[in-house]
Amino acid sequence: MAHCIYYPELLHAHRTPNGHPEFWTRLKAIQEGLDWDDCAFIEKRTAPVAELDLARTLHTDAYLEMLALPFDDEEPIRSLDGMDTWLDHDSLKAALAGLGASLDAIKDMAAGDLKHAFVATRPPGHHALSDAAMGFCLLGSAALAAVHARDTYGYRVAVLDFDLHHGNGTEALLLDQHDVFFASTQEKNQWPMTSATGTTGKFGHLHNIDLNRRTGTREMEAAWIDLLDRMRAFEPDLVIVSAGFDAHQHDPLSGLRWQTHSYPWLAARIGEAANVSARGGVLSILEGGYEQSVLRKCVPLYMKAMAATLTA
Repeated sequence: MAHCIYYPELLHAHRTPNGHPEFWTRLKAIQEGLDWDDCAFIEKRTAPVAELDLARTLHTDAYLEMLALPFDDEEPIRSLDGMDTWLDHDSLKAALAGLGASLDAIKDMAAGDLKHAFVATRPPGHHALSDAAMGFCLLGSAALAAVHARDTYGYRVAVLDFDLHHGNGTEALLLDQHDVFFASTQEKNQWPMTSATGTTGKFGHLHNIDLNRRTGTREMEAAWIDLLDRMRAFEPDLVIVSAGFDAHQHDPLSGLRWQTHSYPWLAARIGEAANVSARGGVLSILEGGYEQSVLRKCVPLYMKAMAATLTA
């Protein structure tokens, strides 16, 4: 059963200012890490660019039209939130490549031709709201992919988010969506300050566990054993992972103490849980992770553990 990784056609698409943590060299680091000989089984694919209309499922027309406004030489790059979320002439296309790769992978999973795909594109997406960009993010790819899989293939979908930061955008986009499960851990009292341990959502389908600053693998493992037990009870057909690597202790934004071995551990536990009911497989989408040495090591380890655990 195939395993693949999607890269954008141009690694450097979507410019951010020099010194910005969400920089194109993140993808270069992942690519370098996957050049190891024992990763040769992972198929490399170019991410197809989705049509803008596919984002209208969860994003407003006015917001998408704003993202599509043309640029000129006097304004080559603009901040969307007055802070750290940037847009240039090819940012929307880059975000649509992340969505396109996700939908392409789901199609192949539904056909039985793919078991796990990792979408290594940027910008990330789990902070994007229906009508606003936020936290480096433009489009809510994980939520859009989940709703697409449900509506197109009749899947029950679980979305798991182990990024350092709360996936507030994904949670908001899925707040009233049926047959979609969401589970997340995040550092407590960390930006965007939107999380709280507990269960919410119209169907009681959104689950969060906050982790105290400076906590490490023991607490992380206990939280995810709990959340994955809840996911098993939901019995998803497809698992989508918002895979952020910024909870690692060496990430410049992290107050947590996750280790390199935390990520293959997560992949193995997710894969084991997915084996129970997720006939569609597992789709992982890159979110955060801003230390290149961490990405270079942890993404290959995560992918190898997933491949070793998922069964046909």
